[in-house]
Amino acid sequence: MNKRIRRAKKLVQVQSQLLMMERLELQTIKEAMAEAQKEEQKAIALLSEGEFDAIPARLLVRRAASAALKVKSCESLLQTQIEKTLDHARKEQVVKKRLEYEYASLFRKETELALQMAIDAYLNSSSKQD
Repeated sequence: MNKRIRRAKKLVQVQSQLLMMERLELQTIKEAMAEAQKEEQKAIALLSEGEFDAIPARLLVRRAASAALKVKSCESLLQTQIEKTLDHARKEQVVKKRLEYEYASLFRKETELALQMAIDAYLNSSSKQD
């Protein structure tokens, strides 16, 4: 029984680490998306100003299109990462419930054993008195 509890504890620890890694990855994707959105807004703002002396309009259009594509890519990555993170969170909850079940099962067995020992001790003491 103790082996099962140790195994369940280890599984909870692994699932927690995986969930933490997924959350970090999610945060990284969110930051990349925010950066791409800023780049897109900056390029659009430069285009709307209409001053093309320093930077050719064609380059600004390409920059805006590239940033827009990056935003779309980040959005799909973000959606995938959210699903993976939720999946790992669900797995972690399942593993935690299993660990709780193992603890409850161990407690029941120890209680049954203690009760059986108390009954045996009582029966042995009453048979010696007879």
